[in-house]
Amino acid sequence: MDIAFEIYLPVSATIQNIKFEQPVFQWQGVGYPQGTEEANYHYFKLKKTDVPGYVLRQLPFQLQNHIWQCISLTKGLDDFVNEYNYSLLKQSILSNLLSELLLDQMRWFIVIEPNYDCELEVLKGNVEIAIDEIGKSLFLERKGLLIWYENINNHSPSSR
Repeated sequence: MDIAFEIYLPVSATIQNIKFEQPVFQWQGVGYPQGTEEANYHYFKLKKTDVPGYVLRQLPFQLQNHIWQCISLTKGLDDFVNEYNYSLLKQSILSNLLSELLLDQMRWFIVIEPNYDCELEVLKGNVEIAIDEIGKSLFLERKGLLIWYENINNHSPSSR
C-alpha cells in the first residue's frame, strides 16, 4: 500500500510514553548519529521528518504560524490494514497510538495521502472523529485527509 500517514504536533509538545531516539552507527567504539529520531510502537515505526510547506498552506490560518514537528508512520501500515478492518478500528493499535500522541495536546493535525499525491479534504475534529475518518480513508474510501484540532479553552484536553 502506498500511503503517507503523518501526525503533526507543536515542537514544544511533550510525548510521554513513546521514546524517540536518533539511530547511532558504531564504528571502532565511536558512535555516529544517523538520520532523524525514530521510535517503535508495536509494529509501527515512527520517524520525525521535515514538515512539507504545501501541508502548512492547507491548514486554517490560526495554525499556520505555529512551529510543528512531523511524525511519519514509515512501517507497519500494511500490517495494520491486513490485521484490522473498519469495524475493529476503535480497539486497534493505531487507535491506541493516536490516543497516546494526541489526547493531551492543545493542537495537532494528521495528514493521510493515499498514493502520496492526492487532494486533501480538510476537516476539524477531535481524536474520536480523526480515528473514524482515518478508518474510512484506510478501509473504505481511499481519500486524502487533513484533520486538525485546536483547543481554544484554557483547560487541558484530557480534563474534558
